[in-house]
Amino acid sequence: MVCSLGRVREAGERSRGSGEIFMPEEPKPGSDWSKLAGIGFELAAAVGGFVFVGYLVDRHFRSAPWGALIGAILGLVGGMYNLIRQTLLATRGPANESKKTNGDGAR
Repeated sequence: MVCSLGRVREAGERSRGSGEIFMPEEPKPGSDWSKLAGIGFELAAAVGGFVFVGYLVDRHFRSAPWGALIGAILGLVGGMYNLIRQTLLATRGPANESKKTNGDGAR
C-alpha cells in the first residue's frame, strides 16, 4: 500500500489517521509456550475443581471418600481430554489448517 506521502507501508504497519491494519502482525515467538502452559493449569484446575465438588458431595451425603474419588476420576478424564485436544490444535501447523472441509467430505 502507498500512503499519501508516497512511501510504501511495511507489513503490519498501522495507518496513523484511520487506525486500520493492512496486514496481520506475526505472532510472538513465546505465545505457543504460554498457551501450552495455560493448558497444564487447566488440567490442574479441572482435577481440583471436581475433587472439591466431590468433597462437598461427601460432606452432604456422608459418603466419604467416594465423592472425592469420583470427582478426581472425572476431573482427570475431562482434563486429559482437554489437554490432548488443545495440544493437538496448538501444534498443528498452518499448512494443515487449509485442509479443513465444510463437512461434505471434499478437500
